[in-house]
Amino acid sequence: ATVIAEFGGFDSNLKSNGDTVLSRKISSKYKVIYQSNIIVLHPARYEVRELTAKYKRLLGGIYTRKYKKKPIKFLKHLITFILRRYRFAIKKFITVSWKESKAIFKVCHSINKSAISEYFKLINGGSTAR
Repeated sequence: ATVIAEFGGFDSNLKSNGDTVLSRKISSKYKVIYQSNIIVLHPARYEVRELTAKYKRLLGGIYTRKYKKKPIKFLKHLITFILRRYRFAIKKFITVSWKESKAIFKVCHSINKSAISEYFKLINGGSTAR
C-alpha cells in the first residue's frame, strides 16, 4: 500500500485544495520532503472561461470549508480576492506592454465578475461548481 492510500487518497468531495488537505494528513505522520525528479501535471488553462471556471471552483471549495452560513465573512474574503486580482492587473500596466497589460486586466476582470456571480449563487443556496 502507498502512503496516499494509507490516508484515504484525495477527498473527492472537496471542490479544491485536495492536495493540501492530503499533504497535511501525511505530514502529521511522515516527514514530507522535496523530490526534484517527481513531476506533477496540472491542466493548463488557455481560455478565459477555463480560468473563470477554476476560480469558481476554488471559491466554492473555500466557501464549503470555511464560510458556509457566514455570508459576511465570505464577502470579506471575496473583496480581498477581487482586490488582489485588480492589484495584480494594475501592476502589469507598469511592467509589460500596453497590449499585454490590457489583456491581463480583461482576464482579471472576467475572473472577478464570475467570482461575484458565484458569491451570490452560493449565499443563496446554490451548489458549488465542480
